[in-house]
Amino acid sequence: MKKSPPKFRSQLITMTMVTCICSVLVLGITLILIFISSFSKNAGNDMKFYLESTTEQFDLRMQYLEDIITDLRHSVEIREFFDDGSLDSLETSRLLSYNCDLFSSRNMVDSSYPFVERLYLFNNYGKYASCYYYPITLAARDSNDRIYQDMESSFRKSGEEFSYATEDGQLILCMWIYDETMNPAGTCLVSLGTDSINRIFSTSRQYDDSFWSVLGLHGVPLIGNTDKMPSEVMSGISTEKREGTVSTARHLISSRGSGFGISCCIGVPNSTVYDSIRSTIGLFTVVFFLVLGIVAITVFFISYSFTRPLKTVADKIKQFGGGSFDTRLDSFGTQEFNDISVVFNEMTEQINYLITQVYEKQLLAARSQMRFLQAQINPHFMFNILAMISMKAGLCGNTEIQKLLSAFSKLLQGKIFRSGEILIPLSEELELVEFYLYLQSNRFSGKINYEIQCSDGLEQVKIPRLCIEPLVENAVSHGLEPKAGNGKILVSIWRKDDFLWIRVEDDGDGFDVEEWKNQRGQSTTESEGLHTHVGLSNTEKLLHIFYEDKAVMNVESQTGKGTRVTIILPPDSGEGKTLCGM
Repeated sequence: MKKSPPKFRSQLITMTMVTCICSVLVLGITLILIFISSFSKNAGNDMKFYLESTTEQFDLRMQYLEDIITDLRHSVEIREFFDDGSLDSLETSRLLSYNCDLFSSRNMVDSSYPFVERLYLFNNYGKYASCYYYPITLAARDSNDRIYQDMESSFRKSGEEFSYATEDGQLILCMWIYDETMNPAGTCLVSLGTDSINRIFSTSRQYDDSFWSVLGLHGVPLIGNTDKMPSEVMSGISTEKREGTVSTARHLISSRGSGFGISCCIGVPNSTVYDSIRSTIGLFTVVFFLVLGIVAITVFFISYSFTRPLKTVADKIKQFGGGSFDTRLDSFGTQEFNDISVVFNEMTEQINYLITQVYEKQLLAARSQMRFLQAQINPHFMFNILAMISMKAGLCGNTEIQKLLSAFSKLLQGKIFRSGEILIPLSEELELVEFYLYLQSNRFSGKINYEIQCSDGLEQVKIPRLCIEPLVENAVSHGLEPKAGNGKILVSIWRKDDFLWIRVEDDGDGFDVEEWKNQRGQSTTESEGLHTHVGLSNTEKLLHIFYEDKAVMNVESQTGKGTRVTIILPPDSGEGKTLCGM
């Protein structure tokens, strides 16, 4: 039995669905890959930020400890304890408690756990002083004193710069205290609470196979779950002394070095990054296949409905071929099928007329005409017409599908996302000044001291932006930085006779004012290699441009004694804005 050829309608529906589903699959897979790449990158950045913020929290506490040691080195009262031992231990302990301020918020972890719990000072004359965060009994204090004396004695004999020990839930750090000539003036033993350190790194426990550690000199572990730290990671940290966040083959690791030879390290498996987005990827995939199913069903019903006229025409032709010459086709919604319907109906009407009317009157002519019509209306003729119409129908169908995909693509497409002021409040300028001075003070390890004095009620006074900070920067760069020893900067602001007075003075090296005035008129090439004090020159130009001759800037300086710069601003800014009468 000869196999029947496949139906055109079935082929057209199958081809349309395959084309649509393949297009949606390619689009969906592309979106999933983009989604995975983007979310993996974001999750990796989030994990990197978490690791860096954790090590930063530990470093901030260590910075607090460094500030304590720096303050102790520069304390005049405690210096007597180190220099000749004339200050008794009780008074030294009182001063020590005041200077350290173990109850400061900088010393707290989660607002209730102190980072530094105890601190002992030993001079070179056998005296010591201490301060505690937690109150203890006299008997306990005596016991602790003996323990710390033994540790201090062992530390002196070791000759090390730093040493570490763990005792009763404490991480004890031993270090030397140096005087201004960098000679050992005594020793300091600091007790760090291990509970506080554990709480800083506690969030890492939510990740399987995560690890953290606080390391001493030469990468020696002091505290942490180093049993989970891979050996290659430990060896890399101790030998390379790396800082920052790096990604190895298996782990994302963040390490940071602090003072006193201490560093910290925290790491999580790289798989954690993908675990954090797995559920989201699963949901996205489910939604995608749900949309794919809806698209497939929709395309099927649209194709089925669109190709229904083909089945109707084929059925009518079969009926006509079976002898039902009164068969009729209804009108269709498309022009091509509607033309077929008209021609088909006219043909069947003509055949019926010939059979019922002419056959009885002219049988021979009717039979001859009938054979003629049958010869004309043969299967090849009908299938040629259907082939022509099917091509046009296919073109119409593809156009609609293309429009649907285009609209869907456009629906999926997305769109990704102060001006400078001349006048600013005095408080904002002073914040900038204080920030700069704070950075420089830390940069030179307490060599630079500073004080900012501002009369009450002037915080919202408007002044030109950056008219004080360059003066302070000039004082640091040309006054205190080249000076041997410590120095001080004093910034004073007050109001007198409705004028705003601003003064920046330092006790630095000073400079020749007349030489500076001569250099102001030189070009950049002519003044190259000279100390041109650009901050002073720029501020002078700013005041002249903004106030013309209404503002005064006076520079006083003596070599080796310091510099004083005074600015007097008028009540009116020149733009109708009151400066001092606000």
